[in-house]
Amino acid sequence: MKLKHIACLFLLATNTSFAQTSLDYANEDLWLCHPDSLRFCLQNQSATTINEDGRLKIEPHRFSPTPAFDCFYVYPTVSDDSSANSDVHPGRFEAHAIQAQFARFGEVCRLYAPIYRQATSTALRNLLVGKAADIDRDMLVNDVAAAWQHYLESENDGRGVLLIGHSQGAGVLTELIVNEIDGQEAQNRIVAAYLLGASGVLVPKGRDIGGTFKAFASLLVSEFLGCFRDHRIAIIVQPIYEWPQRRVVLLSILLNGRIIRCTNKLAKNL
Repeated sequence: MKLKHIACLFLLATNTSFAQTSLDYANEDLWLCHPDSLRFCLQNQSATTINEDGRLKIEPHRFSPTPAFDCFYVYPTVSDDSSANSDVHPGRFEAHAIQAQFARFGEVCRLYAPIYRQATSTALRNLLVGKAADIDRDMLVNDVAAAWQHYLESENDGRGVLLIGHSQGAGVLTELIVNEIDGQEAQNRIVAAYLLGASGVLVPKGRDIGGTFKAFASLLVSEFLGCFRDHRIAIIVQPIYEWPQRRVVLLSILLNGRIIRCTNKLAKNL
């Protein structure tokens, strides 16, 4: 089984809990990216486009001077720390994740990417060979929840926010939505949630609401075209200028009497 699959499964299987030290996310050092300290998002994001005639063009990356909304990102399993949970000192792999998945969003939104004490790749390798991993799942979930609460209370100021997570990050964001957002006041601020690799976003068969999320209605946009195993994506869409119209734009797959939601990645309107 591939590590990317294990990264999604261990969140359900690991329950070890230890005495925890809570993190104070008023400290900008606990953010990989923050509007007042972009840090890891200050990487060159200029890209090369290929025109139809084959000519190349450099598309420079520019941060928006007036972003319309915020982006809150939780990165995937990247830490190579020797412990089961990572420390709060990011390394090159955290930097690579930010560069590959998040920094370019700065063209449209303010960037928030908290450091959290995630389950490490070391722990996942131990799981693969049947060794004890001793992952403190509660700690990593509580870290992201604390970062989110700090953001809402001290940074948001009524702005729309796009949630972005991949693999372990998507799993943690799914739990955050269930516990802190779904059906609550904070839901009114959600522009969308991009949960890449989140395999546990389910709704009952034949229904448009219920399952993992209780207050987000579901809209199937087309017939099932295919959902690649390695790229399960759940996108909860709440248009930024129509926040009260909460809807999920997804495709469906039957899974043990329930539906696992998966987007059509080729749909141009997503």
